[in-house]
Amino acid sequence: MVPPAATVLVVDDDSSFRCALRVALVEEGYEVMEASDGEVALELLAHAADGTGTTPDALVLDVLMPGCSGLGILELLRRFGRPPPTVLVTGFRDRSIDVLARRLGAVQVVHKPVELDEVLAAVLGAIKGGAPRR
Repeated sequence: MVPPAATVLVVDDDSSFRCALRVALVEEGYEVMEASDGEVALELLAHAADGTGTTPDALVLDVLMPGCSGLGILELLRRFGRPPPTVLVTGFRDRSIDVLARRLGAVQVVHKPVELDEVLAAVLGAIKGGAPRR
């Protein structure tokens, strides 16, 4: 079961994936915020930090996006405090991405192509604090 009022920020420039993930998360009882790129995500997170926006309980970040990448977002969040539990989604098979993502605070890295159930399980694990690492 999802903790009450759990909010997930999904950041991905692929609108089809973002929409499908939003629908799946909402069906599971999550509140969902969306951003189409890293810059929009950083604006939402800045509003959360200054109290004028919603603070997400977890993040789902794509690695490769226009503007600021998912890894860039993690790095910035880490500089200014502890980022929310984060699931990183990537099409790269380079394990150095996985290592860097974990070093920056990601609790799990999911590789594309991905099943929505896999991302849902990773998000639930991240929120509960026990996401298995890959």
